[in-house]
Amino acid sequence: ICLTATPPYDSDENSWNNYINLCGEIDCEIFIPELVKENSLCPHQDYIYMSLPVENERNQIAEIKKNTLEFIQWIMNNEGLRARVENHCIFHKEAKKDLLESSNQQEFDPWEIFYGNPDYLTAFLMYCQKNKIEAVGKLKKLIGKKIILPEMNPKWMESFLQGILFIDPYFVKDECIEEIENELRKKHLLRGTRLYLDKSEKINKLLTNSQGKFEAIANIVKSEKDNLGNNLRMLILTDYIKKDGGMELGAVPIYDYLKKQGIEDICLLTGSIAKLPDNTLTINQDIEFEEESLVEEENLEGEESLTEEEDNDLDEIEEINNKPVNKDILEQVREQLRTGKIKIIVGTVAYLGEGWDAPEINSLILATTISSYVSSNQMRGRAIRQSHDDENKTSAIWHLLTMDNTDWNQYTGEPQLPDLRRRFQGFMGLTYYGDVVENGIERLQIPLGKISETHINKYNNNVLIEAGNRNDIKKRWDAALFNKDGANVKERVFVQRKAVSKNFHYYNSLLAFLAGILMLVTIIIDYVVLPLIN
Repeated sequence: ICLTATPPYDSDENSWNNYINLCGEIDCEIFIPELVKENSLCPHQDYIYMSLPVENERNQIAEIKKNTLEFIQWIMNNEGLRARVENHCIFHKEAKKDLLESSNQQEFDPWEIFYGNPDYLTAFLMYCQKNKIEAVGKLKKLIGKKIILPEMNPKWMESFLQGILFIDPYFVKDECIEEIENELRKKHLLRGTRLYLDKSEKINKLLTNSQGKFEAIANIVKSEKDNLGNNLRMLILTDYIKKDGGMELGAVPIYDYLKKQGIEDICLLTGSIAKLPDNTLTINQDIEFEEESLVEEENLEGEESLTEEEDNDLDEIEEINNKPVNKDILEQVREQLRTGKIKIIVGTVAYLGEGWDAPEINSLILATTISSYVSSNQMRGRAIRQSHDDENKTSAIWHLLTMDNTDWNQYTGEPQLPDLRRRFQGFMGLTYYGDVVENGIERLQIPLGKISETHINKYNNNVLIEAGNRNDIKKRWDAALFNKDGANVKERVFVQRKAVSKNFHYYNSLLAFLAGILMLVTIIIDYVVLPLIN
């Protein structure tokens, strides 16, 4: 018998195969709702709290977007590129022959390139439309006469450049292509073969480490203290320690910020630093374990953000030794948390994110960039374990979403939402719209699209009020799990229905339809009309 906590559903193929080879195929999976029903886990709810970037971050984001739009305009007006596109072998068959004769290029079918990369095809047509390059032949039949394509934007320009730089063999590397590549790298819009016009790496880093999250964390802490009073037991998890403080997102800066906001009964606990309230422990209040092996994040020149591998391995950033003093501190903090002398702990994912049991925790703030299913589920486990001392325990799990400022003081969460969607794909919890348990971020019904600051503030206030009503959470879990029809986990599959523009003509389909009508009329005449006349 092999028992594991969380199957690595979102891992790579090799990791999954290693898991299956070791454990065998999964015969039975116990879902979180079943454990809540059996009282092994407590009723809980996830909340997303939106934060806004501070002024200097907003200005930097606006400047990055301005530079991106200027680059797009430069591409659209580039005469060298226009000439290359105009003479593409999709328009002129002899261009392909000339290309194969003048280079070592292998034989290729341009239609296979376009059909295999529909985003590139669409972006290519957008470029042609904007530059008044007339589509002819098969291409013209494909798009029809009246089709109006949308304006070129960063998303479609990224698809277009991805095609001409790395997909379409017609665009051999010459002076024109090299100039475009150099310009992209100079503006930090290209790294390796990955483009960052639509989802800017710089913007993502600014939003991920936004100073606006400090205010968001403080607002959540104050609201939870007001709602739960002496019963509050909160854990705040972040990725890095950031010993030097400042306003970079890390355990030490968050602790310092909350202290300045007048938050009491708070403790900082990491693998290398512990700061504890007065009159709680019998050891020094500020401790640094100098001999401990601690690996802080590296600020590499030219590195704009964590790679996917680093993102998945954030729980290994901090190496923790097993010296008795560390264990003593952890045990004493756990005891003081139980008695209420400590109500809030700020720590790192590496030290407290897993393998640490404190069932008293009833509020968890995930100030972390980790989005993988396994790691996120482990972190949530800090707050949703049932407490033997409080059978009516309910928990709130808080996720932070920094909004991207767009034009006209409108904000959107789109740049940060993919990571949250990945995180929520494995979570099953209560929906906002009924006594139903589902997975996915959609169950929380957060406002999408472009919204105003007023709308964001109203949403956040509603979330804080709802989180304060802990008794309602328990009632709704009971209603979902103990309804008369029983509670079963079912997987639903949704097929996206995409509307096709009326002026998008399928000529071949139309001709086939007309041919069918003509054949039907012929049959009726031959077998019905003529016999009646005779």
